[in-house]
Amino acid sequence: MKLKGKKAEDDKSFDELREKNKELKETVNGNLATISRLKNENS
Repeated sequence: MKLKGKKAEDDKSFDELREKNKELKETVNGNLATISRLKNENS
């Protein structure tokens, strides 16, 4: 029974990490778009 509770906690942690990872990817993609735009403006 204890293992089941631990698994639920692990799943929750993985969900949180996946969500954080998604946010970071969006931030990186936004930064890359900004860099690309700035390069185009300067060329």
